Parts: sequence; structure tokens; C-alpha cells
Amino acid sequence: MGKTTEDRYTAFFGGLKIASGTRKELTDALGKNGIGQVLVFNDITGEQTDLGEIPAVSTAKRGRPRLGVVSREVSLLPKQWRWLSRQEGGASETLRRLVDEAMKEADRQTNAQEACYRAMTALCGNRLGYEEAVRGLFAGDRDKFSENIKEWPKDISAFLLRLAEEAFNK
Repeated sequence: MGKTTEDRYTAFFGGLKIASGTRKELTDALGKNGIGQVLVFNDITGEQTDLGEIPAVSTAKRGRPRLGVVSREVSLLPKQWRWLSRQEGGASETLRRLVDEAMKEADRQTNAQEACYRAMTALCGNRLGYEEAVRGLFAGDRDKFSENIKEWPKDISAFLLRLAEEAFNK
């Protein structure tokens, strides 16, 4: 069976997983409007949605499906289209490059947050200010983070600030 480019979703009722699959599979299992109190999440992004918001997948063969390329609609302002048209490689290549760069940056920030969080939990999980420091870390708020770890041992604070550096670079 070939790889599908269609998004997959998982539905929960309370703490129980009740369905998982493509949009069609979920709507078949739950009905067009779902059932009350069902929470549906995109399996890749983790974003919550509802069955009415899940985009239908076109059956048209656009893009380069064998390469995993799927054409979709992009809405931009005229000045943005003009700028894209002047870029080397054209609009599609430029958009792919910009998205790749943004993904790398987001990965750097996420990896820094997770690394700092793991070390902070192991080293200081019971210290005063820990919970607020975690909130500052994941909010990208360097001042809040620093303020809440300043009374911790200097070596630990310096280590955590170094680990978290990329989390605050936006």
C-alpha cells in the first residue's frame, strides 16, 4: 500500500481514544457532526479541530504526488506575489526554502526548551520558582525565566541559561 499525503486525526471522548484515521474515516465512524464532547486532534500538529473544520482532500492529481509534493492554495497580497516572482527559482522554490528555514528555527527553539526543561526538572524540580521558570521558558520570556532561577546555585543557573539560549532567540 502506498504512502498517503492525507492528514490523519484522532478523536477522544473524555480520556478514551474512540477513533483514528483520515477525515473520511472519522466522519464515517462519528457521523458528519461527530458526537457531543468529542475532541479531535491533527496527528501531526496536535492542533484541536472539529470534523467540520477538517479540510476535504482533493482527488485531483496536482503537484508531484510520487515525490510527496501536493499543490494547495496559497493566498498572498499582490506585493508579496511581486516579491516572490523576483526571487531566483520562482515562487514555489522560494516558499519551500522559507518554510524549511522557519521549521529549522522552530526546531532549534523547541529543542532548546525541551533540553533546558529536562535538566531543570532533574536539577531543580523542587526549588522555589521552578514552576514560574518553566512558564517563562516555554513562553520565551527570558526575563521571567532569569528572575525565577537567580537564587539557584550559580553553576546551575548558568548551565540552564546556556541550554535555554535558543529558546529566547526569536
